[in-house]
Amino acid sequence: MTISRTERLMDMGFFPSEEALHLYAQELKDLEADETRFDLKWKYGIDQDVMDGDIKLVEVRNWIKRLASSPAP
Repeated sequence: MTISRTERLMDMGFFPSEEALHLYAQELKDLEADETRFDLKWKYGIDQDVMDGDIKLVEVRNWIKRLASSPAP
């Protein structure tokens, strides 16, 4: 699996090793494939607001609506 910015994420201290980064990415893919994985939700502090597509997109939708209703510069 290729992960962009691997070195930068490690340099910034988010992951102690490339293996740890790959494990994190794989577990997120596993959760995406099976949203009933309570163990992974709990491990990463992922609540329904992250899993629910409608809730995840609220901020983006509101931003687009605001752009669409704003006068052109």
